[in-house]
Amino acid sequence: MNTHSNPPVTSIISFLILFILSSCNADKKINALQANPVAAKSSDVFKPYAGTGKLIAINFNDSNYADVSYYAIDTTTQDGWSIKYLIKDDSTRYSDLYIEWSKNKSKGLYHFPDVLTFRRYFIPFFEGENKKHLFFTHACATHCSAVLTLSKEKFPKYREFISIANFNIPNGQIVYTTYKDYDSQFVAAIADLNKGVERPAVFKNSPLFLEPMENIDSISFSSNQVKLFATLIDRNDTTRKKTVKEIQVVKF
Repeated sequence: MNTHSNPPVTSIISFLILFILSSCNADKKINALQANPVAAKSSDVFKPYAGTGKLIAINFNDSNYADVSYYAIDTTTQDGWSIKYLIKDDSTRYSDLYIEWSKNKSKGLYHFPDVLTFRRYFIPFFEGENKKHLFFTHACATHCSAVLTLSKEKFPKYREFISIANFNIPNGQIVYTTYKDYDSQFVAAIADLNKGVERPAVFKNSPLFLEPMENIDSISFSSNQVKLFATLIDRNDTTRKKTVKEIQVVKF
């Protein structure tokens, strides 16, 4: 008597179906890798660019730097200071900008993160120099201008002035706003970098425009003082419709 029973037909069929499905899935994976070999190294696809990590010159032939050359202009000033626009050879190469300024043994480095992702007029543009500073201008918002100053010291420093009304390079004077108590009072700040002092110009009347520096009509610069002419809302007018002219003089 045969004690061994034959396996059920249904079990054999189930086994064959599973075997065929597994083979098909394996073939699909192999074909996918052959068609797209990069997929086989998915870790490489998302690996950030490392580079050398060193500061290097900008390759203006790279389309990612389109129109950057109109603002980032390497130069040597009449006073002998070298100005170089650089990027770092790493994952920030298409976003961050560096400005190196040097003369003899003096060297400074200014870092502007993400500026290359903005409109090009956010890049600091060299405007001129005096005996103590290099002056650059750039945008700080749609209706906002800024001045970047780089000192000519043994250990150079930089300083940003945001929301400026105007500036005078020979005198080293910059008129800007601090936004302090702007809703109730218009206060401008005047920095005299040549003398190393800074003073406020406190107006008596209320600001007329939302942007602080739009309230200033004109500015008169001289070596010992700065005169500001403004159109403001009359502080005595409860309807806030009457405007007045106001002059403030800040002496140094």
